[in-house]
Amino acid sequence: MSKPTKIIVMSDLHLGAAGTVQYGLDTAERFAKALGDAARLYGDADLCIFAGDIADEADPAAYRLFEDMRSRLDMPQCVLLGNHDDRDVYLAHGRDQMVDANGFVQGVREIGETRVIMLDSSEPGHVEGVLCQTRLDWLAGELAVARATHQKAILVLHHNPQRLHMPVDRYSLARPEALLAVLKASGVEIPLIIAGHCHITSAGSWGGYAVVSISGNQHRVGPFLTGMRASRLATKVRPNSPSSWPRVRMPQSTSTAMSIAISNFLPPCSRGSWINGRRRRTF
Repeated sequence: MSKPTKIIVMSDLHLGAAGTVQYGLDTAERFAKALGDAARLYGDADLCIFAGDIADEADPAAYRLFEDMRSRLDMPQCVLLGNHDDRDVYLAHGRDQMVDANGFVQGVREIGETRVIMLDSSEPGHVEGVLCQTRLDWLAGELAVARATHQKAILVLHHNPQRLHMPVDRYSLARPEALLAVLKASGVEIPLIIAGHCHITSAGSWGGYAVVSISGNQHRVGPFLTGMRASRLATKVRPNSPSSWPRVRMPQSTSTAMSIAISNFLPPCSRGSWINGRRRRTF
């Protein structure tokens, strides 16, 4: 039996300069715990992807701290950007960046018969995700390569394309139907789409594709469905955000800072284990 493909995905680190505390949590400390767990529990992973919102305010010091910390993780790595990042600042202070011919922070890695496609959905001045025609054309080209070489494709991007039917939907990927059209037209088998951004752990189907969103590394957002009372949730609301967007305060002693998506290409009914930090809850 061949070795399953194993990918670690961490998103929404929201790092500041060393010592930055947000919502009672040290951003660097949580990232350090995540990196430690990744090395200790999943050191045989094929790839680790940091899926955006690396820095909270695009501080050059935060990007330098990120590069220093991730250099201690001994496995292949790729970095995407999110709405809290600044592409120009990251490119000026990051190392070993993944950049395409048009200057977008996106790229491809091949793992056996799998083509991992990492798509840049960040856009300056936008909280929601944006995929311009240039990026959609790039994606179509990479999917064409996958089809020609009989590869499966995993898609990773910062902004979730699927609606969660929660207040965070207003900040998800804009015009997701354009992305879906490119995926459908490709004819490529896509076992899994992975996104961050919303800080909510979810799994489901979008346009016939399995899609997951992962909890944020720095903090996670509590699910808030229609009819739920916010007063029943232990929340901490971020300034200048909708009061109905609850943020759960995590204790500093926990190491559940790491979110991992693993796909081993099992049949659709059981494809894709979902592991959230040390608890390793699978569903």
